[in-house]
Amino acid sequence: MDHNNHCLRSINRRTRQTSPYAGRCEKAGFADGQLIGDAMFDHPWAIAYYKGQLFVTDSWNLALRLVAEGRVSTIIKGSSMLSYPHGLTLTEDGNAFITSSRQGLLRLNLLSQSVTELTNGIGPAGSLSAAQLSGPYGLTFLSPSFLLIADSDKDQLLLTNIRNNTITEICDGTRGTRNGDIRSCQLYYPYSVLMANQSVFVGQDGAIRRLSVAALSEVIQTVESSTETPGENDPPPLYHMFMPLLSPMFDFIKRITSHEIIQCNEYAAGFLNM
Repeated sequence: MDHNNHCLRSINRRTRQTSPYAGRCEKAGFADGQLIGDAMFDHPWAIAYYKGQLFVTDSWNLALRLVAEGRVSTIIKGSSMLSYPHGLTLTEDGNAFITSSRQGLLRLNLLSQSVTELTNGIGPAGSLSAAQLSGPYGLTFLSPSFLLIADSDKDQLLLTNIRNNTITEICDGTRGTRNGDIRSCQLYYPYSVLMANQSVFVGQDGAIRRLSVAALSEVIQTVESSTETPGENDPPPLYHMFMPLLSPMFDFIKRITSHEIIQCNEYAAGFLNM
């Protein structure tokens, strides 16, 4: 995703070369059509793979786009339904969870194209339905119940429990680069999140940070201890895709205790310039 150049690029991992994949690189606009030559994007932000198709949040076009069968098409567009979309993740039952700089956290049903605002726009954490996010960007499912959202303006990660309708803040919300306990750690404009190898990697301005699974599992266990009956916001995520990755994490979680040190560490300082 080449956000500032308004296009998608493919990467040849053997040669380490990139080539345009969709859109007109270095030219912003809005158009459906063939991948190269016709289609245009304006600051595309996130991409997600689902059933052989690619879905793209086209942020400044206020749209969700579909890349399939050599063409780009538009699924939904317009500020009344989708305002400056950023992060994107999909569930196997056809729901897209999207972060928006104007609307907070949204759920879009791909079949009916209906949009539900799960948060109260853009302020404090707490109840999911009442929470106001500040600058939500990247998000990812950690388990069937939990979404992790990077909030760039709050300089925090937001652990979102869509089962019991709560949001828990990770890091103290003070902008900086301090490592350590998740209650006192600092982030510096976090934009993206990815779970891999028993860690959560956070892309922030100028660095990649790593949050240990031990740290995150303590927060999850604390929140889940008060979990109630599943609510209407409890979707079945891409369970079979994530379980091979999640199973080792859950085994690891079972072995940790509440007395272990919880750390957020700098992983690749200076690697990213977002």
